[in-house]
Amino acid sequence: TQRNVLYYPDTTNLKVLIRKDNATSASLTIGSRPNEGVLSRVAYSYATNNLKGSLDGGTVFTDTSVTPPTTVNEMTIGSHLSLDDERRLNGHIKRVIYWPLHSDNL
Repeated sequence: TQRNVLYYPDTTNLKVLIRKDNATSASLTIGSRPNEGVLSRVAYSYATNNLKGSLDGGTVFTDTSVTPPTTVNEMTIGSHLSLDDERRLNGHIKRVIYWPLHSDNL
């Protein structure tokens, strides 16, 4: 019921989804899926009424109507919310960096 997710909901778009109390607070498309075998970088940051996301240092997309979840205490990497095998990562993650604070600079 409380989560933020970076995922591909289809074959072309990369999205950030913020959920609070089992309702969507924000859904922001931040770019297109990179070609297979291409290194890609993504960053997003959120705070109340301030969601920002960027893919590969490109355009910073924003949403100013975000109510973030009050408690997020778990990180799952490489699987979708439904945990279906078809939605699991089939690739490599080179590095994950997590900062527990919002930044206006992506």
